[in-house]
Amino acid sequence: MSVRKSKLQAGDPVPVVQFKDLDGNKGTNSDVGDGIAVYSFADRKSSKKLMDLMESAQMKFIKKHPKLKITYFSFADLSAAPARLSHLVNPILKKVNDYAMKKMRKSYEAQGIDFRSLQTKFYMIPDWTGDFLRAFGLKDAKDFQTFIAAGDKIVAVLDPSTPGIGEKFFQVLDGLAREKDPK
Repeated sequence: MSVRKSKLQAGDPVPVVQFKDLDGNKGTNSDVGDGIAVYSFADRKSSKKLMDLMESAQMKFIKKHPKLKITYFSFADLSAAPARLSHLVNPILKKVNDYAMKKMRKSYEAQGIDFRSLQTKFYMIPDWTGDFLRAFGLKDAKDFQTFIAAGDKIVAVLDPSTPGIGEKFFQVLDGLAREKDPK
């Protein structure tokens, strides 16, 4: 993983990262290929704000494009915590993630969307060392950051200062989906 001195911007190449998610699955984002990927970075405080701002836009998008293949990489900024506490923190983070996934499933089902039929993948990845943050040119995730990529290029960068962030998130994904959606 390479270290960037400045935050990635639209048009920049997506760094290739190898990870181990909360469930212990190892992977790499290069498996996304030419698909759509959303990379979100948040810490304990900013993650709630991120979810609150994006949830309805994500629901609107999935409802419109339920067959689209999309991968969400959620990086939990734990770089301020000692990695030796991972055996204590990871189970808590897993419970929080499981709760969020359960809530999302219920929301989808309430909208008539069968969560199991989606081509969507979700990865929750703890970032104990800050390596993932630095690969995307971030110091921390006190203010959440979201990068949307198509193939190996960043197409949009969203943060709390993005005007109409939920609608912008939907518009970017919807535009990419129209190019790829197998309707």
